[in-house]
Amino acid sequence: MKIELRANQQGQIYLPKLLRDQWGNEYVLIPNAQGGYIYPKGVRAKDALRSLEVVRQDLAHRAELEESKSRE
Repeated sequence: MKIELRANQQGQIYLPKLLRDQWGNEYVLIPNAQGGYIYPKGVRAKDALRSLEVVRQDLAHRAELEESKSRE
């Protein structure tokens, strides 16, 4: 799944109801210079890492698809 977010003029980002229903209303964000990882507050680091691996695999697949399209 890919969800695109946009900040309003006050810098607020709307999280879709689908995520709020699953994750609740408190989150942890771990950013770096090029991206970040957001997950529900209270999730153990081990579980967050397991979930992050699934996201990493999805991004790797998307990168492969983009590369094959650019060759066409």
